[in-house]
Amino acid sequence: MFVSVDLGNSRIIMMAAERQADGTLKVLALETMETPAECIQHGIVKKPADVALLLSSMAKKMENRLENLLGKKYDINSFYTAVNGRSLRSVRGHVDRTFSTSTEVTLGELSTLRNDLRDKINTEKAIYSITNEEYIVDGEYVREPNGIVCREIGANYLIVLGRTDIQDNLEKCINRAVQFTDVNCDTLAPLAMADAVLSDEDKSEGVVHINFGATTTSVVVYQNGYLRHVAVVPFGGKHITNDLANEACELNITPTEAELLKVQKGTPIDNLGASDVNLKMPSKPGSEPRIVSKRAMIKIINARLGEIVALCMEEVERSGYAEQLRAGVVVTGGASRMADFKEFIEQKTEMNVRFGSFTHHLDAESAEKYADTEYTLLVGLLLNATDECITERKTVETEKDKPIAPKKEKKDPFWKRISVGTLFDDPDEPTIK
Repeated sequence: MFVSVDLGNSRIIMMAAERQADGTLKVLALETMETPAECIQHGIVKKPADVALLLSSMAKKMENRLENLLGKKYDINSFYTAVNGRSLRSVRGHVDRTFSTSTEVTLGELSTLRNDLRDKINTEKAIYSITNEEYIVDGEYVREPNGIVCREIGANYLIVLGRTDIQDNLEKCINRAVQFTDVNCDTLAPLAMADAVLSDEDKSEGVVHINFGATTTSVVVYQNGYLRHVAVVPFGGKHITNDLANEACELNITPTEAELLKVQKGTPIDNLGASDVNLKMPSKPGSEPRIVSKRAMIKIINARLGEIVALCMEEVERSGYAEQLRAGVVVTGGASRMADFKEFIEQKTEMNVRFGSFTHHLDAESAEKYADTEYTLLVGLLLNATDECITERKTVETEKDKPIAPKKEKKDPFWKRISVGTLFDDPDEPTIK
């Protein structure tokens, strides 16, 4: 059994699943808690001790759920999570080698190329991923050069950089969550979400995955089967809510009302014709309901969502593959639940757009119950999980002098296992009638 955790700005979600014989995932339990104020911001853990305590509490509750479901006591020893943050951005790197005589390319030579790249990187940022894009052997692009005899070989790499406090604070959180003997955080959140909703065919034809989160929007571009670009835009659905609640917008509603308005009646497209529509906001007992102009609401949503989409398309252009994305745009995220969202994105991007789905990775029962887009990251993490996270609890020994088994030594997080050699800089709810 595997466990994944989404450390979200608004909610922390923990999911437990097991892999079926046909490769699909069966979700066994789900635990959700609201993220305390200021604990996680823009994907970065700001209060490691508080988040660690919350994770331990969630794990205990999930263990109880599993016991009720399976009739046995279990311990959650580890989980999979992902690195996220609005500073994540990819840059390209290239290295090459020339041989004095014709030389057979070996795995050792390929490793040397990667080490040469690391030696060239000089940055104060953290390196979160180095992905090989392509090899060039004697002037020709080759997907697998091992065993080829050549005089020259080069390699293109995609390097994902980000602020160091993403890794530092996540490491502090992990170290304080004493219940867990190991935590796997080698995955980048944008890539895990893309893996959940994109097929190999999508990645080969060329595709951009855009996830509209609460405070950030991630952009991932694939083409010819290779990862080509990763970026995180520092705006999301919560910014739309804030705009609706802003006093300057004259809707005269609270942030809570603004979120309700966005979710229930929000749309970025004005299909009202010549006449406006008045929306009646739920009122407190004894108070008169407030009236909100739907056209005014649409104008606000259109402006902010249009800005977010424009920034995303700038990243697509920056990838260099904007004209080679035959599979179009795949969207996920909470903001994408708004009415007319797909049509709006199609207008702005002039590309084919579809909503991403991961339910084909789940068994029938789980697919029906957990189809919501908010579980995209959790499923993406589980798809690539390899090490069991849950063990059956053994009977407690009563002998006073029985030695206590040593706690499993925690594995160094992936950023400590990368040797780094700018090139690069920063860049039941009321109803609205």
